Amino acid sequence: MALVSDPIASTLTSASIGFARRAVELTRVSTWSGVGEPTIQHEIENRRVIEQTIGAVIVGVASVEGMINEIFSEAAGTLPRRDLMRNVDRKSYMRWAQLWNDGAVDRGLNALEKCQLALAEANLPPLANDRSAVENMKALIALRNELVHSEPKFRPHGPRLPQRERDPLERKLRGKFKPNQLVPEHAPFMWQRCLGAGCAKWSVETLSAFENEFFAALGIPIHSEIQWDT
Repeated sequence: MALVSDPIASTLTSASIGFARRAVELTRVSTWSGVGEPTIQHEIENRRVIEQTIGAVIVGVASVEGMINEIFSEAAGTLPRRDLMRNVDRKSYMRWAQLWNDGAVDRGLNALEKCQLALAEANLPPLANDRSAVENMKALIALRNELVHSEPKFRPHGPRLPQRERDPLERKLRGKFKPNQLVPEHAPFMWQRCLGAGCAKWSVETLSAFENEFFAALGIPIHSEIQWDT
């Protein structure tokens, strides 16, 4: 029996971007004008956009978790080491390795919390909670969690509904991206106005911005930007 390494975070990242690009393209070529009520054909088009958006969100968050798991695993020596982190010393690698080997990284922490833990163990400042990259990442993880652990429930809805009375997840997400263009404006935000090309695009841009800040904190000379067809 042979043991082989299986890092896949970068593939998950490209997959999530692919989902988002497809959601944007399907929205662009939709035949619905936005006037009146959608036909069955328009509803089918919208369903395909929603599917791609869900893929962008879920796979995208998984890519960040895969990235930080690979960093911890690499420190423990289970993957080839790459000395790219200019702000991380040898003792920090040792602390990361201890956390990984003890299973502490998997004790109920989400992807963002694991990244903050890595910075803390390396004696580096945490990513500021008031920064848009962290704020958006928290909202994205909340969206991913509600999709993955979905439960049917009644949610407040209405154009004049006060902000404080809206669903907690809606309050986190509303205003962060352009609502789904393939449903009427009076449609509920959760899940119809939420899950669209705007959300898909925001999700992968959020992931890119967050990873850029995290890599900069570690001293990794990598900065990525997503290019969109205009």
